[in-house]
Amino acid sequence: MSSKPVAFLLADLGVTKTHSRPHVSDDNPYSESQFRTMKYRPEFPDRFGCIQDSRAFSQGFFRWYNEEHRHSGLALLTPAMVHDDADPGAASERSRWGLSSSPGALRSTGPQTTFGSDRGLDQQTSKFR
Repeated sequence: MSSKPVAFLLADLGVTKTHSRPHVSDDNPYSESQFRTMKYRPEFPDRFGCIQDSRAFSQGFFRWYNEEHRHSGLALLTPAMVHDDADPGAASERSRWGLSSSPGALRSTGPQTTFGSDRGLDQQTSKFR
């Protein structure tokens, strides 16, 4: 007696195969984006020697990520600048990008760059979606 492949068994049972990601409580694209940023940093080690090594690396990384790293989704501002409103030019920068002054309302897709027919390639205009 031979068995069927699992795909045939599932089809017989009426289970449709899908390759989409399930929407579960631990599916967080922001965390996954942050993890990818961390993983591709040049100083990210192949392996951590112990838990203390990973904690030391993480403390330095998150300080850099929140205070120095400029995020494209935040109009090239740091999260600390947006959260604390520490930079006096941050409000005008946010308004230039069409963002709200409330940190919870930062849901901009960024500028969509288009080139006018009467403009050179180095002169561009930005239009928001």
